[in-house]
Amino acid sequence: MYRQIFVRKEDRVYQHILWRRSPHEQVQEYELCTVTYGINSAPFLAIRCLLQLEQDNGPEFPLARQFLRSYTYVDDIIAGADTREGILKVQCQVVGLLQKGCFQLSKWASNCPEVLEGIAKEDCASNPYYEPHSGLAIKILGLYWDPYGDTFGYRSNITEMQPTKRSVLSVLARLYDPIGTLGPMVFWAKCLMQELWRQGLNWDTPISNEISSKWNMFIEELTSLAHLKLLRHISIGKCIKAQLVGFADASQRGYAATVFLRVTDNQGLIKVHFIACKSKVAPLKTSKIDKSLTIPRLELCAALLLARLLSHKMSLLKELVSVQSIKAFSDSTIVLSWLKAEPKDFKIFVTNRVNKIKELLPQCEWNHVKTTENAADPASRGLLPSQLVASQLHLNGPEFLRQPEEQWPSQTLTRLPSEQLPDYKQPVKCVLHILKCKESEEIFRRFSSLTRMQRTLAYVWRLIDRCKRRPVRRGPLTQIELNRTLLNIIKLTQNFYWEDLRKQLENTSASITPNSLAQLSPYLDKEGLIRVGGRLRFSLLTEEAKHPVLLPKAAHVTQLIIIHYHMSLLHAGPKLVMAMIQRKYWIVSGRAAIRKIIHTCVRCVRHRAACPQPVMADLPPVRVQPHRPFAFVGMDYGGPFIVKESRRRGAKTNKAYLALFVCLSVKAVHLQVVKLPVS
Repeated sequence: MYRQIFVRKEDRVYQHILWRRSPHEQVQEYELCTVTYGINSAPFLAIRCLLQLEQDNGPEFPLARQFLRSYTYVDDIIAGADTREGILKVQCQVVGLLQKGCFQLSKWASNCPEVLEGIAKEDCASNPYYEPHSGLAIKILGLYWDPYGDTFGYRSNITEMQPTKRSVLSVLARLYDPIGTLGPMVFWAKCLMQELWRQGLNWDTPISNEISSKWNMFIEELTSLAHLKLLRHISIGKCIKAQLVGFADASQRGYAATVFLRVTDNQGLIKVHFIACKSKVAPLKTSKIDKSLTIPRLELCAALLLARLLSHKMSLLKELVSVQSIKAFSDSTIVLSWLKAEPKDFKIFVTNRVNKIKELLPQCEWNHVKTTENAADPASRGLLPSQLVASQLHLNGPEFLRQPEEQWPSQTLTRLPSEQLPDYKQPVKCVLHILKCKESEEIFRRFSSLTRMQRTLAYVWRLIDRCKRRPVRRGPLTQIELNRTLLNIIKLTQNFYWEDLRKQLENTSASITPNSLAQLSPYLDKEGLIRVGGRLRFSLLTEEAKHPVLLPKAAHVTQLIIIHYHMSLLHAGPKLVMAMIQRKYWIVSGRAAIRKIIHTCVRCVRHRAACPQPVMADLPPVRVQPHRPFAFVGMDYGGPFIVKESRRRGAKTNKAYLALFVCLSVKAVHLQVVKLPVS
């Protein structure tokens, strides 16, 4: 199929290979012109070409286009019809449609001999009839098909091996069962694998003799699957009524769900067809130590599994047949009572699953069935291969499904009161006492930096806006958001310290207390901030400078603002910091608050540290004992001094030097002019 599809010339450059027949030849480069095996895009290109072929030439072949669009699996086409004439027409149109794309069909197989009459022998399947023990059986999408009996079969070539956890898992992975025909047998193997996992064995450690004997018996009985047959055809051509019937069951080991299609033709003949089965092992926490997942809860999980399976099969069958009703059966009276009660009356585990079941199957009718007639019972307990072959309940369902609904067993079931059911949620009496709590600034004390507090709380306010479904900007914070956050922080701080003052300002007739604040003529601006009044209304200063925001001295936010200005001004002193702060804020007793913060600044304290002074030596004797003046002197020369020879204009100037004599005992000074320069 791939070699019939040409690749565009522009894309062939990506399909080059290097080749030589022997090491002695030169390497040659080849360009592949068609779709090639092993390339990631090859399957897509093949299927896309078939879909394009159906779009271009489908109207000429109306019967074939449906099969090409919906029943083609890569290079396998599965088609069918209710009559010989119909299948021959489908064959003719499928061949004609594919010939438009130069695709030739091969490996033909059919349960109708007339279909194979015009096909060359080399284009037919190698083994037209199914042989269970032969390696030449016809396989369709992983299943063995017997064209003569039109049945699916199963064959296992698994041989005995050293039983370990790795080999058991390998066998489990090789059991291909897409619709659950082997559901009870696969469930038995899953339970054995779970037992190995519970024992904590390593992957290659030999298992115990008890489990090993069970596993060897399982492997030996796999050959009996050759006798298991499943009819492929589901007759819906003369259907006048179709029903989906499902069964759910659970045990201590796990739970399962099985679905059948019940068809009634125009002659009143009822046929029941197996559709699917699905099973799951119970979680390990259902062991004897932990009873949190009880049998009723497992039964409810089985009902949910059945609801999902029925919903999925309903969506698949709606294009083929009109399903009039859906019926579900369970042998658990507790689960049926849960489904008929209010979900909110039970614990969250039951509530969630009951709501999901009703959401998936709003029109489903749930009924009770005996355990012996529950088709999901084998899949919830597990069967060996020989037991599966002998079982009729799993694939055929209970006998009453083949009878008219009027003859079905009585399904009257007394609904249990919600109070008597497990997981009933006892009513909780809640006493609500509402207290008005004063806002606290504790959240602000978590921060040691004004900038960090601004940015953190800005994201918090953005989240609040998003929860209120307001338009929220994404990405980095903007200056508008940061300014709004700072105003909100200051407003909360003012509410915490001056709640009474705010009420007084809102009530214009009330007097303002205390007097220390009344002298500042405070007022509320349009944003709800308390500002200083003052007499600078006609000043050319900005509004923030004329009416700064009032801040309490003891507030943590005030301390952060002082620290912010002190740091941004490169550790300036109290006067400069206060001058800059008063451009926007007025701190009550601000000078003391600023000095307190600056005096605790570690870096400033370190730079203000005084250098230690060395201890001076004793004075010499000539300084402290009586002597005649100028008996001991200290001397030095000074100069040069520029001296004019006369007061006349343009008089000549000379350099003069002084000799300096200082008496060491009485500090007397003697100055004497030196005529010549002294070096």
